[in-house]
Amino acid sequence: MPSDHYISNNKDFYQTCKKTFRGDQETLYLFGIRPEYASSEYGYISYNEESSKKIKFIEKPSVKKAKELLLHENVYWNSGIFIFGRGWFLDKVNQID
Repeated sequence: MPSDHYISNNKDFYQTCKKTFRGDQETLYLFGIRPEYASSEYGYISYNEESSKKIKFIEKPSVKKAKELLLHENVYWNSGIFIFGRGWFLDKVNQID
């Protein structure tokens, strides 16, 4: 988890983390933040609701592109915050040659 994030609603963040930890421990979760405005300062993520496992990363788009992104549902700022189970992580590390 990045150390430079300001999280204004800590209670919601805590509840989301808690809920995620109760989820599938064999899955990698990436937290998205609902954009408040179009910004070229942040990376974005989008996903197809039919297959939420397919995520598209958009790295720091132009302001024009960011405005276009905000017209779509399921587009978020990329928080860089991941949650995954210990077993999942160790399995992935052990797969590295």
